[in-house]
Amino acid sequence: MSPESASTTRSTRSIWLLATVAIVLSIALHVVPQLLRDSYDPAWSMLVLILYAPFEWWSLFVNVLMWPLVGMMFAVEWMVRRFAFKELPPHTPLHIVARIVAYQRQVGQMRAARRTG
Repeated sequence: MSPESASTTRSTRSIWLLATVAIVLSIALHVVPQLLRDSYDPAWSMLVLILYAPFEWWSLFVNVLMWPLVGMMFAVEWMVRRFAFKELPPHTPLHIVARIVAYQRQVGQMRAARRTG
């Protein structure tokens, strides 16, 4: 891996971490303030959220809101990679899926050959 690729990979990992923290904090900041009026600590607020938030809020976040947020992060990451690594051949998410399927077929053929041979 080139130094530029390694740097971009570290940056991407940091961005995913920041996005996750932002999502968690946004939930905590909207649910918990009335429970923690005097001393606010994000770690304690998440504990309070897990223990005391209504199930409907958790369900809405996990089942409805989280999927578009994660999809948006993947789309942004893909676009950044397209512009940051112009030397790489162009590919789409469909190409990635096709490569995964081809790899799975190859592994399946190798396993079948081992069983018969």
